[in-house]
Amino acid sequence: MKIQLHYITYLFVLSLLLFYPLLNIQAQPNDSTIVFTSGFEEGNKDIWDDYDDNADETNLQMLDPGPFGKQGNHVMRLRVPPGRGGADIVKVLPGTYDKLYLRWYQKWETGYDFNAKNHGGGLYAGPRYLLGRSDVRPNGTDLFCAYLEPLDKVKRLNFYAYYRGMYMDCVDPNGMCWGDHFPCWFDEGEHICTKPEHRESIMPPLMETGRWYCLEMTIDAGTPVQNDADADGSMNFWIDGVEYGPFEHLWLRSTAALKLNILWLELFHHEAHSVEGIMLDEIVVATERIGCGITEVPSSYSGRDLKLSISPNPFSESSVISWQSAVGGRVRIEIYNSIGNKITTLVDEYMDAGKHNFLLSINNYQLADGVYYIQLISNGESIAKPICILK
Repeated sequence: MKIQLHYITYLFVLSLLLFYPLLNIQAQPNDSTIVFTSGFEEGNKDIWDDYDDNADETNLQMLDPGPFGKQGNHVMRLRVPPGRGGADIVKVLPGTYDKLYLRWYQKWETGYDFNAKNHGGGLYAGPRYLLGRSDVRPNGTDLFCAYLEPLDKVKRLNFYAYYRGMYMDCVDPNGMCWGDHFPCWFDEGEHICTKPEHRESIMPPLMETGRWYCLEMTIDAGTPVQNDADADGSMNFWIDGVEYGPFEHLWLRSTAALKLNILWLELFHHEAHSVEGIMLDEIVVATERIGCGITEVPSSYSGRDLKLSISPNPFSESSVISWQSAVGGRVRIEIYNSIGNKITTLVDEYMDAGKHNFLLSINNYQLADGVYYIQLISNGESIAKPICILK
């Protein structure tokens, strides 16, 4: 028995020396799914790319328990001065993307007047100087966008979108022209919205003041095409996890060079409105859907606070994988064999910051004797540790 244990220990050490680098090469994620995050805990407004200074009068970074009731939490409050105007935050994203997801929490302050005509925010593709352009149908090479906002005097959220294939062609410079609304429950094809897939399958709820909502949206730019018949772009949104789309067969672009590149969250009023505005928190832009479960995702994260331990190790039947992260986010735990080939994924879900445990039982995964590697991946960072199974 001692000879067998010494032999296995020798193989264990040899495997570490020979194959551990292979794991780092083959199992390291190419990049994070997270593109940009902010929970307004940066202590300043420097991460935003607005042309104005985001003065406190309109953009107040303030203490508020936020959607999760946390002490010491900060949010961004947007309030618009009397008359026509707006308050916003703009982020030029670090790259350009064919498809993105956006998740944020929003609260309309108690006293907010939904009867006042307004616009909200979302995702945009195109040059910065065209951000906010309206009354013109895009040509397929300049821009497309979708913003989530309550329709005038209705309190129901819908997309307000400008894109190449929108229903109104805006050819008359003296005529009325505006972007598409999805779902377009106010027009069942009598004038616009002739495609049934752009109408409501489920009616969005009436928004209320004084409570936080988890808002999510996605835009897929689709294939660059030259006509509406071949279009495969799409948009979708969720309120508190409930899906209200998708809205498909959208002609968003005619060139592959036009990609999503700007996050724009705003409150814009056309006329008289209430003093009260909106509050924002926990913003995440990513290449995969985020969901409503992340409580903290800072704008600047380093894996130095990511910790992983496995005990007992070696083991014969089961072992506890323990990990700790300073921030919440998507957590993946994967197991690889000694030459770096992935066997299976043990954990893949969004978790809060803190310490977590997972019981690894060899019977559940039919693992034979030998050396394996456990890799923890979170927010684009990873840690790997070897394990040895002795039956």
